[in-house]
Amino acid sequence: MTTARQAYVNAVVRNYVRLPGTPLRASRRDRKLAAALYDRRVPRQVVWMAFVIAATRWAIRTPQQRKLEVIRTLYYFVPAAALRRRERTSPGRGQRAMIGAR
Repeated sequence: MTTARQAYVNAVVRNYVRLPGTPLRASRRDRKLAAALYDRRVPRQVVWMAFVIAATRWAIRTPQQRKLEVIRTLYYFVPAAALRRRERTSPGRGQRAMIGAR
């Protein structure tokens, strides 16, 4: 029987290795990080958004920008997850930033 923690780890790892520029297999360290995210109660939606944000930044480069190295670890997405989580817990923060950018 799969526990909620195991299901979370499996889902995070399965989606991580499907991203462009990531390894075909997750490392033991990646699985430990996914378990730590579960223990910290980081919602899957936050992890998915971090994947989208960071993978997009990795993949979409202007011709003037050098191509980035391959993504070797799930830790690459931690800053994007932290940013997304802060935005999620601060209602209206993203809206203020959008208004200020005009």
